[in-house]
Amino acid sequence: MYFSGIDATVSVSRDLKGREFGSIFNNIELDAVSVEFALSNSSRPLYSPAEEEVGAFMHSNVMVQGSLVLNHTDSIDNVLKSGDWIKIKYTTEYPELVNNVYYPSSHSKFYDIEFVEVLSFNQSLSPIVDNLTDIYQFIAKRLVSY
Repeated sequence: MYFSGIDATVSVSRDLKGREFGSIFNNIELDAVSVEFALSNSSRPLYSPAEEEVGAFMHSNVMVQGSLVLNHTDSIDNVLKSGDWIKIKYTTEYPELVNNVYYPSSHSKFYDIEFVEVLSFNQSLSPIVDNLTDIYQFIAKRLVSY
């Protein structure tokens, strides 16, 4: 594994047996260099006649678009496959002031990107020796944060 500096743990939850045989999910930690994603929600407002304010919003399709860059390895597990769920854990640590005393504090944020569909796969070689990266472009159906 290489140091990436993203301060996040990226893993995939993969269905090992297949949905028709009773799903067994396996969480596999990936050697991630970077991860980017954006949520697109195209809901439209509904106005009632003679009203100036929005009465409701139409249901819409939600789409997550993003890219995931992994350090290239010979491991068959360090890949992103269609059907995977990406799990991201981001942890920040900083001192917190309580009663004029600084205490170490740690906060975590979790994201689940569900129903991933891989659109493209590319590789990139940087000037650093043996630093080949795998670049995945994906779309997904849902983003859950907690």
